[in-house]
Amino acid sequence: SSHPANVNVNVRKLTKSIQLMFKTDHH
Repeated sequence: SSHPANVNVNVRKLTKSIQLMFKTDHH
């Protein structure tokens, strides 16, 4: 029983982490 809002927050955090990783990778 996962709430959509919670999932949305997790997805946002994941996206931000991925973007950060990409930025660090490209520098």
